[in-house]
Amino acid sequence: MSLTLERANKIDDTISEFFEKVDRKGRIAGRLRRAMDKSAKYLRPKVNEWLEIMRNRIIRDMLKRYVRKMGGPGSYRVISDGAERKASAPLQKDMALDITTKLTDWEWIEERGNSILKPAILTVLGNGGDEAFIIGGIEARFDILNPKSVAWAQKHCAKLVREVTKETRKGIKQIIRRGIKEGKAMPTIAKKIRPLVGLTSRQMMAVANHEEWLIINRPELSAREIDRRIDVYARRKHRKRADMISRTESAYAVDEGTLQGYEQTEVKKVEWLTSQAGACDDCIAQSGRKFKIEEAHGMQPAHPICRCCWSPVV
Repeated sequence: MSLTLERANKIDDTISEFFEKVDRKGRIAGRLRRAMDKSAKYLRPKVNEWLEIMRNRIIRDMLKRYVRKMGGPGSYRVISDGAERKASAPLQKDMALDITTKLTDWEWIEERGNSILKPAILTVLGNGGDEAFIIGGIEARFDILNPKSVAWAQKHCAKLVREVTKETRKGIKQIIRRGIKEGKAMPTIAKKIRPLVGLTSRQMMAVANHEEWLIINRPELSAREIDRRIDVYARRKHRKRADMISRTESAYAVDEGTLQGYEQTEVKKVEWLTSQAGACDDCIAQSGRKFKIEEAHGMQPAHPICRCCWSPVV
């Protein structure tokens, strides 16, 4: 079949329209990912603030419950450790249950987490809503105090705080039991726990195992040098943990804010946009799929540090 001028123009228009859509999606994805990056930088100090409060409270209560002062400042007498089981009634009683249950006031720690993180997460959600308005050509600011946004931030923040606290308790329990089994005193165990609070149980055990490896395989290192290396190793783990939390939670909030903003601009469907560079197979498989906007809530991020986002279908 011969190619007429009219057909050639139609093909040219179709190609132009295709590249225009691709370019538009690229601009949208760029805006939303920059919003995620900016929000993660804003959220990270809040995450660190809460983890530091948690760390200080746990160590203070741990020393208060299992160690009492004796003599001058900084002098302690161990009243519960692996070597003095008969004299360690508080510890033995708690070990019969879950030692972390009475270790500190976990409810207070979670309340502090919610008070610090909820306003920050709500602000990040608003960033996503603002981006949705810009994408939709709406000259207005997204109202973060609307009931739907506030309810989402409250529910999501509570879930985040519970999960981080649960992981912290699990890791502390493992470290304490390990220390007691090795015959260590509670002040020594508390010293080991301090740099670990806020890490996942797996990360905590990785730090403990690394210390054991140094003791066994690097006998030339002094105790002070081993402590220094473990502190550096733990801080590296903390930076990774705080980065993962802030980036993932920023993605959650920006994605939710984007969808809520689209809804206010009467968008009915959205398209899954995937960052092809470094994207996982599952996210690549979702790329380009379209969903009703009410179905899209909660689908992204698909995993920690996910970079996927939503584009309106117009």
